Amino acid sequence: MDSKLYRTLTAMLWLALPLTAWQYWSVWEQSPSRMATHFAGTAQPHGPLLRETSFLFPIVATSPVLAALTWALPRVPRPAARP
Repeated sequence: MDSKLYRTLTAMLWLALPLTAWQYWSVWEQSPSRMATHFAGTAQPHGPLLRETSFLFPIVATSPVLAALTWALPRVPRPAARP
């Protein structure tokens, strides 16, 4: 993959973290103190999380995945060109 294209796509992926934080911040006052994050097969909510935890979880879960991909993807060997 072209180095410039890779850097652009990687930057766009990392942009997801501050955008997620901004989305939470923009609706923070309207969100309930406990948020349903898991739903049973009957569509009934269970397993509510505190508002703070529901904010931190996607950030903390996504960061290591993005870091691993940012590190690993440039190291994947390119397939040989077909004749």
